[in-house]
Amino acid sequence: MENKTEFRVGDRVSWCGSEGKITKIKADYDEDIYPIKVNFDGDDGFCFTRDGKYLYSRKEPSLKLIERPKRYETVTIERWVNVCHNFISDVYETEESANYCALSDRTACVKLTGSYEREIE
Repeated sequence: MENKTEFRVGDRVSWCGSEGKITKIKADYDEDIYPIKVNFDGDDGFCFTRDGKYLYSRKEPSLKLIERPKRYETVTIERWVNVCHNFISDVYETEESANYCALSDRTACVKLTGSYEREIE
């Protein structure tokens, strides 16, 4: 039975009753028989084949994925508003759009910036 799990650095895994974390996957992934390094609590690490076998000659993988940590990216957005004497306009995606839609009594064109994190695969 071949393990179809594609392991990644940071994955929590189990092996022979111990839990650990994948700390390194060597760049020459296809050339190295044991490219995956896993550190279990208090050890220097063990290496596994890309399909999770401790020994290349084993029939079944013994490294099992427990949890894949969620990854996030920070997204920053910019928008523009026109400020007039008595109100603030709609929100525009570009300064050019805000300028185009500006009323004659506009006192400022203000840039708004915000950031948020979103989960990525």
